[in-house]
Amino acid sequence: MKTTPYFILTLLTFTMLAFLPNSFAQDDTSEYVVRVIYFYPNDIEPQESVPATLSSLVKDVQKFFADEMERHGFDRKTFKLETDENDQLIVQQVIGKFDNTHYYTHYYGDPSRYGAAETEINDKIDRSKNVIYLSWIDLYNPNTVEFQISGIGSGSSSKGRVLLRSTNFDFANIERIPQNHYIRAWTVIFHELGHAFGLNHDFRNDVYIMSYGAAPDQLSYCAAKWLRTHRYFNTNETAINDNTMIKMLTPEVNSTQISIRLKFEIADPDGLHHAMLITQAAQGLIDCKELSGYSSTVEFVTTNITADSTVVSLGVMDSHGNFKTGKFSVSISSFLASKVVPIPDANLAKAVHEALALTPTTSITQLDMLKLTTLKRSEKQEHEIFLNTR
Repeated sequence: MKTTPYFILTLLTFTMLAFLPNSFAQDDTSEYVVRVIYFYPNDIEPQESVPATLSSLVKDVQKFFADEMERHGFDRKTFKLETDENDQLIVQQVIGKFDNTHYYTHYYGDPSRYGAAETEINDKIDRSKNVIYLSWIDLYNPNTVEFQISGIGSGSSSKGRVLLRSTNFDFANIERIPQNHYIRAWTVIFHELGHAFGLNHDFRNDVYIMSYGAAPDQLSYCAAKWLRTHRYFNTNETAINDNTMIKMLTPEVNSTQISIRLKFEIADPDGLHHAMLITQAAQGLIDCKELSGYSSTVEFVTTNITADSTVVSLGVMDSHGNFKTGKFSVSISSFLASKVVPIPDANLAKAVHEALALTPTTSITQLDMLKLTTLKRSEKQEHEIFLNTR
């Protein structure tokens, strides 16, 4: 990854077309596209195959979105990449002001983990554009040859950013890149672009690309439904965006299931399409609901809110691909602390008291039951049936 002299004339013909210089001197009018940026320190010479490798990676991600959208019955919808007149991916390069050591060490000392490089990238781009910027920060670790990659992503209905930071990634010819390195890079790009499109973590199944699973390879139905009307998946439509109203009603406790019922009033003059419930406790998506019309009351019944939960969020996508997220404070403890759970079976009641470290005469509340994660002996199955909990 260090500076080498082999990067000479053979690169010129190729990169004149698809690898734009540090000045970004090109037509900057494209909107609702994903724009790719390659950042490297000033003591690294980019490998000849950087544009081709990045093109292969992001186009594979683009195709995967289309495949998954089609699998869920939503046609082959996907996002657009910024390309030239020959449909070649445009890769804009940013040469860092400092050497590799500066960015590598700054990464570990900076709470944002991308601050030094991101600041320089931001100096080169126009944040007013409706564009998602996907920036690959290429570094090397002088202490090991191990490949590593991480990323962050965020976005609104109209713009967003993805920052990828790799160490020791070999941009060699595609055929020579180790398959596990390529797949790992592809997975991180997909995941972080998902965040830029407004998708949250989804740990309901490890195969979902928005999870932390070992080999995620699916877009969930909830995610696909969200993207169906997204602006970046429908770039030919006229942009319309009136304000979305989201209001949470008073939560209710389902006493027979030890669950929480959350209800929201939603309204949007553009029409309603989809809603996703996200909780702090689950660190991601809990459930989703299909919407229609211009106003609706949507409710979710869940056991995935614990006594430690303080915030829930509801993301709403309208019919024109604009989304808004409302965050609401909740206090589950106040709803459950006074609700006594009757347990007629004396043996089962004793086992629950022991598991919760309660005295035999102490009443067992719904709040206590949320803290119960294990129960010894055969009473565990009976407890699950009796309370209808997970």
